[in-house]
Amino acid sequence: MVQQPTFGETVGVTAELFALRPVRAGRIIAFADVRILVAGVEFVVNGVQVSRARDTSGREATSVTVPTYRDEGGRWVAAIELPDELRKPLGDTVLEACVERGLCRRS
Repeated sequence: MVQQPTFGETVGVTAELFALRPVRAGRIIAFADVRILVAGVEFVVNGVQVSRARDTSGREATSVTVPTYRDEGGRWVAAIELPDELRKPLGDTVLEACVERGLCRRS
């Protein structure tokens, strides 16, 4: 049985990249697989997308997004919804690995 945190309690979140596959497919730079550990429960997010993008001022940037699929209307939607508390460590972990491997650079 997994012990649930109570309201107001904080728990540690860790993200570990265990695979990074560089690709050159349009704007996509790489696909990543990440393990996330939350309150002793581990889950894996496969196919995290790293792509070229533009920031709000139009400068070149790198974007990290969860896997997506096309819905019945043909729109791309997230395959998994993560709260900011999980999305940020995941994105930071993937971006750091991409910088280390020379796939993108810090601005």
